Amino acid sequence: MRSDVLETTGPDGLSLRAVFLWHVDRYRHVISVCERGGASTPLLESIEGSRADDWPPSPPLQSLHLETQPSGRRVALLVGMAGQSHWSASISPAANGTGLVFDLACRAGKSPGRLLTSYRIASEVLPAAADAATLRLECRGWGVTVAASADPATRSDLRLTEKGEFNIHPRESSETASPTRRWLYRVHLARVEARTECFVPSTE
Repeated sequence: MRSDVLETTGPDGLSLRAVFLWHVDRYRHVISVCERGGASTPLLESIEGSRADDWPPSPPLQSLHLETQPSGRRVALLVGMAGQSHWSASISPAANGTGLVFDLACRAGKSPGRLLTSYRIASEVLPAAADAATLRLECRGWGVTVAASADPATRSDLRLTEKGEFNIHPRESSETASPTRRWLYRVHLARVEARTECFVPSTE
């Protein structure tokens, strides 16, 4: 099976790892928390579509290249195609803290359908809080925040769907004239002093 790994480690020894795994005709990815002793806890798993989907639940990324930039940072670059549209992704370590930045784009060959990245939350990881901009997850003394971009060029929204799943999508705007749409989100990891009361999202 084709696979590759992008990882960032903080001074406290906790690492945030994205593993890219070849699945049928595209790459899916799993985001995990890794502790100093080697224990790894899966956190989020991307939800993929099939070749029959012009607008799949996550970007159809069929080519993967990891490169080391002059700064020493390792970056994952992915591209793919479905229907008449082209998708691309750049995934890199966050400039501050232990985190990963996901920058996605789609150049649509026709009026775009749904553009989003969808995830399934691992059963042992529970949401502690959520709104349209952030999702907070906690487990085993650490916390992870998924934050949608508020920048005008990549402004995105986060939406909880069925229990244990959510997606991030570019915010609709009447001012968007370009055939290319972008959405961006950050996944940050940090230790927490104590567990908070868990938030259970409504499925209504």
